[in-house]
Amino acid sequence: MRQLKELTSLMIACSALVWLPQASKADYLTSTTSVGAGDNWNGLHWQTNGAGTLVGTPSAGNTYALIANGTAFGNNQGNTRTRNPTVSGVQTFGVIR
Repeated sequence: MRQLKELTSLMIACSALVWLPQASKADYLTSTTSVGAGDNWNGLHWQTNGAGTLVGTPSAGNTYALIANGTAFGNNQGNTRTRNPTVSGVQTFGVIR
């Protein structure tokens, strides 16, 4: 009887591990879009791992990168760039070094 009780306890402990929350993997999103005036990085400018459907509105926990689109840098050239949302008040930016 004691072995059955120990076996039951072990099975319950093992099954609890299955139900524990799993850490989700962050997405890597890239953009080669030239975001024009009046638009910002919340638009449909991001692709997961550089492929697939464009998605919008960045969210915390993901990594975002702008990738050169092959257009030379200059005025009205259409090179890769983004714009922050224009809102009043203090805006905070993260810098990766």
